[in-house]
This record gives sequence, structure tokens and C-alpha cells, in this order.
Amino acid sequence: GSDPKKKDPDDCIKVKLDYENAISEANDYILWRSAMEMADVSSESEKADVIGKICELLAIHQDESTTDMYIESLSKIYKPKKVWTTKLAEAKNRRDVQSKMGDNKKTDEVFEKFGFIVKNNSYEGPGRGGTVRWSNFIMKPLAHVRSMTNSKRLYMIKNEYGHEQTIEVKQEDLVSLAKFRVRTESMGNYLWEAGEVELHKLKRYLYENTITCDEITQLGWQKKYGFFAWGNGGVIDGQFVKVDDIGILTIRDNHYYLPAFSRVFENDPQLFQFERKFVHIQANGISLYDYAQRLINVFGDNGKIGLCFLFATLFKDIVTRHTKSFPILNLFGPKGTGKSELGHSLTSFFVPKNVPPNISNTTIPAMAEAVAQVANAVVHLDEYKNTIDLDRREFLKGLWDGAGRTRMNMDRDKKRETTSVDAGVVLSGQEMPTADIALFSRLVFLTFNRAEFSDDERRQFEELKRIEDRGLSHLTNELLRFRPAMETNYAKEWNECAEEMEKQLENHAIEDRTFKNWVTLVAALRTLAPLIHLPFTVEEVTDIARKGIISQNEQTKQNNELAGFWETLESLVRSVQVVNEVDFKIKVQANPVALRNYSTKVTLEADKRYLFLNFNGVVSLYLKECRSTGSKQLPKDSLKYYLENSQEYIGVKKSERFKRLLHQGSTAMASQLNQQSNLTQYQYQVTTCMVFDYEAIVERYGINIDQVAMTEREAEDE
Repeated sequence: GSDPKKKDPDDCIKVKLDYENAISEANDYILWRSAMEMADVSSESEKADVIGKICELLAIHQDESTTDMYIESLSKIYKPKKVWTTKLAEAKNRRDVQSKMGDNKKTDEVFEKFGFIVKNNSYEGPGRGGTVRWSNFIMKPLAHVRSMTNSKRLYMIKNEYGHEQTIEVKQEDLVSLAKFRVRTESMGNYLWEAGEVELHKLKRYLYENTITCDEITQLGWQKKYGFFAWGNGGVIDGQFVKVDDIGILTIRDNHYYLPAFSRVFENDPQLFQFERKFVHIQANGISLYDYAQRLINVFGDNGKIGLCFLFATLFKDIVTRHTKSFPILNLFGPKGTGKSELGHSLTSFFVPKNVPPNISNTTIPAMAEAVAQVANAVVHLDEYKNTIDLDRREFLKGLWDGAGRTRMNMDRDKKRETTSVDAGVVLSGQEMPTADIALFSRLVFLTFNRAEFSDDERRQFEELKRIEDRGLSHLTNELLRFRPAMETNYAKEWNECAEEMEKQLENHAIEDRTFKNWVTLVAALRTLAPLIHLPFTVEEVTDIARKGIISQNEQTKQNNELAGFWETLESLVRSVQVVNEVDFKIKVQANPVALRNYSTKVTLEADKRYLFLNFNGVVSLYLKECRSTGSKQLPKDSLKYYLENSQEYIGVKKSERFKRLLHQGSTAMASQLNQQSNLTQYQYQVTTCMVFDYEAIVERYGINIDQVAMTEREAEDE
């Protein structure tokens, strides 16, 4: 009772030796202990717990007849007998498992927490009469790949015969016993012999011992994570970190999955073909300066602009933060002039020996996928032709402002999504992209016109290609170190470059997109120039860009949508289908004229010719002519919109008097009228008309429909 030296019997029975000593001294210890424990029991669950404790003691006893005697006696006092026999079997199973685990503390902890042990490359758990095998294999957790729609886990599995494989298991295959068995058995002799409850216990263990990572699905710059991803590793602060053999990349204590170089897929050459090419391999030691010099020796000024495009592309996300759009680099020229080869040179910074998709025979989804595979890297599309269909042209136009292909994602409740356009796109071909002038205005347009080269020039070209075939990823990694400078200074350099270029082009009316596209590339060079060593200067490239802007702007004038309209109109005038004073007038306006959208009358400049166009009368003839000749036509509403938003447009005059032929369609009569004969077979009609600066139209489009010019006063006198 109160004697401190006395001990409770429970304090004495801690290990098997204590129990055997106690038995040797008092054969009725079990009965006494049972009575003591049962004295405080107040519920069936508490009674079951006490029975469990007593059975743990009985399980130590080696003499089964003695154990049976105790069970028989105790079950009569503390019923029911079934609870005693069940608890004794469980206690014996636990002792059997523990004896197999030996003194391995980790195995002991696994058993205590998860209810199984590992033996001979298989899992075993407690069962009737001892342990029961769950499987003929074990699984080593390697990684969990986190995803909203495509989560998976990587495991190394090894069976009882020592055969092992690394496998990727979809998350859905782990929540279904049937699917799990299909997945493991499909890899060979890997059998799961237990049920779903045991699988759940195993999953608890596997999940607790698995690292979680994010799969890199788009190579190149990782905006979310802040590093540049190659297919075989990543670059952080200019340093390359390689993936391990299961495809896990660890950067700043975070884990990422790059499956192309995982041993899971090492025997499947059909998968990840692009990712296995988009890699960093240190097989080239050429410096940026030496490479740039060789590139310029082969491609001249086009090589300089190509490098500027590369610089801007490497930091495209920074550039587009300021510009909202990104130019397409267009390489145009006849066969054999080297246009496509410059595209190959720029892609060799990422993919050596790249074979670009052919625009004409590659599907739009395939092109969209090619563009979406990378961020801040160059993608080359080859063999542009003006005959490509409208959908392909629209796809190309969308690349400029970052709008990819829109599709329905079947994995996300059929929600519509748009593929990303984070790459810099090079477009090459033998035809100038003038079928749609809106596409042409989205380009930085470079021309290639030399198809014959000296032996020395060929030698320089072949040497350049040998260097590129070894890869230039080391130069890419070197340039990526300057991202902080681009973050800090690009916007400032762009604004300053634009201001300086505007001054140099103040005597030219430049299309805004063309101007922005070229400035975007020059600003990238201006930002990096203080940090890198190059064989050309900012001033040289600025002058090349200025000339390029002027040249491309002239091409735009000659090939835009309205150029086709004005050229067709001139043709109709020459064939006397569009008639002076009937469909249009060209005159010098002396008096103030009321124009729509102006609250007061405005005075058009004196001694300047203006075109008064009867749009409704002309547009039907324009559309008919386009259909008959097969030329590109603008729909009526689109044509009207383009005309009203052109630089030459002044406004709409509410009422203007035009002649109306009494016999429409009489070409001879119209011809006579145009020659100002005394023919009187016409009437007058008053209608609205568009007013244009005719001299500006002549200057911009080079047309001449001024057969009879007169002042308004002369017309009235007549």
C-alpha cells in the first residue's frame, strides 16, 4: 500500500524474462492479473482491451496446452470465449511479425504505423496464424508529379526475383485496385495479392515518403519558377543544373520533372522527340564575339538583325510587357540565297540541326504545338507561300500579338483555351508575304538576293554550319545571365530608341506596326550592348533598321489592302467602266464644304486636287472586276472601313451632284461622255460622297485617274 518500495505487478512485467520469472514464482499470476484488471472495467470495450493485454502475456508462453488452459478458465469468468481466442490469435501474429523484423528499428516503426513489413522484396502483413503476403514486389517512391488534370507518381518496383523497373503511374491507377493491378502486371511479374484495404495502407506509407514536384510542360523560360529549362536540365544565374536519372531537376530546394530524360522512357524513342533535341550540351567553346563575326561574314547585315532578334526573343516576356506585341522575323528571297539557313542559325542556339515545319503541308494544330513548346526561344516556320489558306494566314497574324490557336480542352470540362505564343517566330519563304498586308505589317522584313557565292564564301558558310551543328546552348546560357539588366533597362531603351528613330524618320510617313517591330529589336541590342562584346555597334544596327523601316514601309504602301482597290479603280477608269463625273470627280475645291463629322464647314486647301468618290456606285464595279480577274477583294463593309480610316480620307460630303447615264452599261456612251462631247443623254443625281486628298493617293499608290480636272466654279459654269 503506502510502502514506497512496493511495486505494482504491471511494473514488473516489461519483457519476456520478467514474465517467465513471475510464472516460475507464482503459477496463478495470470489469474491474479486478470482479476486486478477486470475490477475496474465498466464497459465491453474496456473489457476487450483488458483481454488484449492478458493475451499479450499468454502469447509469450511457449507451452500451448498451458495457454489453452488459461483461455478455458478465464473465458468462463469473463465471457465471451470468442473474444479471448481472437485477441490471442492477434497477439501471436504480432509476435510472429516482430520476430521476423528482428531488431530493425525502422522496420518496427513501419509496422507499428502502417501495418506491414518488407520481406524478400515483398510486403507482408498480419493475418490468421501469422503473417500473410500482400505482394511479390516492393515499391520505392521516387516522385509525385503535381497536376490538376494529369497527376502521376514515379516508382521503382522490384519483385522477389530481383527484377526491377522504374514506372510512371497515373494517380487514377492508384485509387482503383483493378487499375493498379493492371498497371503493375503490365510491366511483368508484379502481383498484388492483397485487397484494397492493404493497398490503402501501403499508399499511406508511399505518399508520406514521396517528394512532390511540378512537371515542366513548356521548355525555355519558366515565368512561374524563375529559371530557363532545357530538356535535360535548367539554368539559374547562368549555371546549368542537370536532371537526375529519373528526370527530377532540383533548383533552390524545389523539384521539377523533365520526363524526356527519365529512365522511365529511355527505351521509347518515339516520345519526347523535340524535348530530347532542346538540350544543353557543352560541345562547343566558341565565344559570342567569334560566332557573331562568322555569322555576319556569311549573312551580312541580315545576320546583325538576326542576332538582335535572338536577343529580344531570349527575354520576350520582358519585351512584351512593354510592347504588348512581338515581331515575326521574315526571311524572304529566291532559292539558294541563304534565307532558310539564317533561320537554322538562330534555332541552333536551342536545337542543333533543326528541321522546321513546312507551312504549306503542316496542319495548324501541329504548327500551334510547335510554337507553344517553348518560351523565350526561337521557332522557325519555313516555305511560306501567298497561296496558303486564310486560316493559316490568320494563325500567323495571331503570333504577333501572342494569340495562339483556340481549342476545346477535353480534360477540363470542355473549357475553351488558347495555346500560348511565347516563342520568337522566324518565317522564311520564296514569296513576299503580301497576300494579306496585315500580316506583312507584323514582320521585320529581310531580303536575300544573292544566289551565287565564291569558293571562300562557301568555305565560310560550311565552317559556320559545322560550328552550329555542335550546338550553341552555352551562348544561350551566357546571355541569360543578363536578364536583370533587361528587366531594369529595356523599357527605357525602347522609349529612347523610338524617340531617336522618329527624328531620323520625320520626313517619312511610317506605318506604326513596322516602326514598333524594328525598334523592338534595336532596343534589345541597346540594352545588352554594354554587357556583351560584339563585332558591330548599336549605331550600325540603328542605321540598318532605319533603312529597313523605310524599305518595308514602301512595300506596305504598294501592297496594302487599299492599294488593290486603287489599282482596280484605275483599271476600271481606263476601261471606261468607271466614269469621270458619274462615279467620281477630281477638282480643286475653292469654297468651304460641309463634311460629315465636322460641326462647321471646313475649307479645303486652295490649288490642291481632291477626289470626290461615289462609293456606292463604284463598289459594285470593283467587286465585279475582282471576281472576274480572280484578284483579292475586300468585302464592301471592310473596304468602306479601310477607306474611312486611311490617311488620305478627309470626310463625307452630304450632297454632291453626279451625272447619271440614261443607258447604264453603254461603254461607248460613257467613253463619249468622258471625252466631254456634246452628248446629252444623262441626268443629274445628288448623293453623298467620300472626299479624299487625291495628291496623297497619287503619291502613296502611284495611280492616275485625273483625266479631266476642273475647279468647282468651272464645273458650275459649264
